This record gives sequence, structure tokens and C-alpha cells, in this order.
Amino acid sequence: MNHIFYKHGKGSRYMNISKTNYTCARQCYKRLWLSKYKKELAVYDESTESKFRTGHLVGKHAWSLFPGDTCVDCNEDISIMAAATKKLLDNGTRVIYEAAFVCGNLIAVCDILVSTEEGLEVYEIKSSTGLRETYFDDISFQCYVLRKCGFTVSKASIVHINSQYVRHGALEYDKLFTINDVTDIVNEYYDEIEKTIPEIEKMLAGEMPKVDIGLQCSNPYPCEFKAYCMQHIPEYSVFDLYRIGEAKALSLYHEGVVSIKDVYDKGIRLNGIQKLQVEAEISRQSYIDKAGIREFLHKKCIACIVSGG
Repeated sequence: MNHIFYKHGKGSRYMNISKTNYTCARQCYKRLWLSKYKKELAVYDESTESKFRTGHLVGKHAWSLFPGDTCVDCNEDISIMAAATKKLLDNGTRVIYEAAFVCGNLIAVCDILVSTEEGLEVYEIKSSTGLRETYFDDISFQCYVLRKCGFTVSKASIVHINSQYVRHGALEYDKLFTINDVTDIVNEYYDEIEKTIPEIEKMLAGEMPKVDIGLQCSNPYPCEFKAYCMQHIPEYSVFDLYRIGEAKALSLYHEGVVSIKDVYDKGIRLNGIQKLQVEAEISRQSYIDKAGIREFLHKKCIACIVSGG
């Protein structure tokens, strides 16, 4: 069989769909559209970069589960990576790290690829300590692309950190990691991906989707465009109420309760501290909890006396 490793799709590079793009779309179409056309609006916190570095390091350690020395060099031109992957497979290379495949506008880069007589085995590495549903979208998309390229995917697995592992001396990679065979789950996702891809393509070919803020702004991952999508929210709003909880705040928001004045006007049921917040904002007066301050200072004095400080 003549496998397709790279075949130009129609349209611009913005129409390309990688596994990251696919999982992004599964969370929110607007997020993917913004990441393609308005990425300058993204705001990342420090933890994002830290998680990326951790993930990269964990991935490198996971390579030790499948010894080999062949890693496809990263390149902005995915066709170069795909061509390198083709050459390695044609030469009989058994284990390939960062193997790349492209079919039309679909792109897949596999953390670890193992070639066997039965077909290709795909291993997706995660720095977490357990399985998450979003991981299934991730690896299922990769396997979908490989199958569209004409390959048989004989096994699909998610590899994550074993939280029960305790290191004594040198790292024992077979104990550090847990390998989960999710082949059956991946097979079940095929038809859904087949249906979703055209929807994503249609969305990317159009104007920015009209998607209001919701739980998808932080689940399963915090969205880097949240600030942009919430720019219509007043500076002091229902989202600032003490321990309101995201779900409750969003529920009130969708009922038209947005500002603190809305909370006051509609008589929303609040706890004690929330009532003080609202009253202080409406009256434009500061509230000083004198009793609370006295209690805090009293406890502080007692602690100093006991400790001799």
C-alpha cells in the first residue's frame, strides 16, 4: 500500500488541524478560531510555560520505555518532518520519537511510534498521574490521521506518571510510568472524529463563532482567551462575590445578573460576607470588620506570649 505521509490540503495554513487544534475545538470552537486568527489576544500565566517544560521533560524520560535513538527533528514545515518519518519507516526503523504524519490538512505528531508486524503502535505521553477524558480525544485524533494515511494502528496507549512510585537510587522507568492500553476506546472515537472534522473546517472558514462565556472557559483547560471573551464584564461583578463558585456565577450571569448592582436589584440570596460586599459596593463605603481585627490581634498576642516572641 502507498501510504500518504504528506499531501497538501486546500486553503491556507490556518485550515490545518493538529491534535492540539482538535482538542482545542472540542473544548470551544471560538478558542480554536481565536488561536488561528487572533493569537495576539492570548494571555498565558506563568504556570502554562512551566507545564510545557515539565511535559517536555517527562516525554524525554518516557522514551526510555522504548529504547531507540531516532527522533524526528522538529521543524515548522511539517512536510519535512513527515518526509523524515517516511524515510525512517521505509528503512525499517522500529522506534521513532516525534513521528509526523500529514493527510490533507490533518496533522499528527506521535510522542512515541513503534512499528511492528501487526501495524503501528502509538504512545501518547502525559505528565499527569492518571487518565483524563480529554486524553482520549488527543490520541484518537492521532490514530485517525494515521489510518487516513493508510496505516494499520494495532495499538494505542496513554502513558502517565505512576503516583505510587517511590524512587530508590536510579530511576526505574518501567515503574515510574503506567501504560494504559486504550485501543478499544480509540476505535470507538473514529466515527465521531469523522463527523467533527468537517464541522471544524467549516467553522475555520467562516467568521468568529458566537460563543458566550461558560464552563468551557476553564474546563478541561484554562482558556488563554478568557480575558478577551470577558471584556464586557464590569470591573466588579457577580464573578467577584466571595466564594461564589464558577458554576453559580455563570448561572447568574446567564440569567442576566452581571454587575453587583444587578445582584442587589434582583435580591439574589447571599451569605453574610457576600451581603457585605454588595452593600459596600452599592453604598460606595468601605467596611471595616473591627470585631474580626480585634479577634485576630488577640490570637496574635497570645501566640507571641506562648512562643516567647
